[in-house]
Amino acid sequence: MNSKEEKEPSCELPNWLNDFQLIFPKATDKDVTLRIIEITKNVPRPHPILKSLTREISSEQLYELLIADAEIAAKILQAVNSAAFCLEQEVISLNFAIIYMGMNLVRDIALKIALSNMDSYTPKQNKAFKNIWASGFLGSCISTLLARSIGLRNTTEIATQTLLSLIGDIAIVSYQPHFAELYTDNIPFLERIIIEQQELGTNAALIGERLAIEWDLPNTLAERIRYSLTPLSVPAAESPLTGENLQSVVLSYVASRISELIILKNDGMKFDNKNFLTLDCPEFFYLQDYLKLAEMTKIETFINSSHFTRELNQFINRIII
Repeated sequence: MNSKEEKEPSCELPNWLNDFQLIFPKATDKDVTLRIIEITKNVPRPHPILKSLTREISSEQLYELLIADAEIAAKILQAVNSAAFCLEQEVISLNFAIIYMGMNLVRDIALKIALSNMDSYTPKQNKAFKNIWASGFLGSCISTLLARSIGLRNTTEIATQTLLSLIGDIAIVSYQPHFAELYTDNIPFLERIIIEQQELGTNAALIGERLAIEWDLPNTLAERIRYSLTPLSVPAAESPLTGENLQSVVLSYVASRISELIILKNDGMKFDNKNFLTLDCPEFFYLQDYLKLAEMTKIETFINSSHFTRELNQFINRIII
């Protein structure tokens, strides 16, 4: 915990905070553990390249990693030249893709491909998957922008964490078709979490943590996925996170919530200068305190800048909804 005295929210707690509690089961809670295991069984084990993609690597190392797997390389070129991305010219090589689209976005595409060994699903589920991945791509790009704006070095690590924080959502939609509507029918973020917890007795963060462990991903990544929803309902002064884990989770949470507002609630529309963190949304209630605790208050200024708006709209233009 931070030794500084933390400022509690100055406004009165909204009703939803009195009625909602994020599930954090104890290790001895076998019923929750068994349900999570049942859900994760619906997600096939990913391509072996996934673990290598979660490491902090250079653009040269990424190229060598991808070019060594002909199938992955071909699928990346197919993806970047598809209607999913707005490119002004054809991309004919992996090296050019990394230079033209940026290393992080190419790595994100490779991560998606590594996780896409799935059977056929209903049209509604496929639409949900599309929305989740689009939100993940945009969130990953946003997290990179935010990390650079405050001088963090581990931008690739944070971007990867932001994208992989959605693997629990993928598992939930895979588990039961009716959960797809939570990602296609403009359901508010908090309402989605409430419904999932009521019906499943768990949430996407805990499911994502379990998948990360099963897939032998780094322990730090699994832990950060576990706590990825903490800023929603846990006061900053009571946060179990400290240091780099705190910064990474808070930054990833901010990026994910912004991308979700754009992708899932606004159909990918453009935004003019807007401070997302001041919007009257439950998911932002504790964020001011978390930014102070993580010593990242400069992020709010950057989000309200014309530079962020310009970069954000460029990313939106590249991701077709």
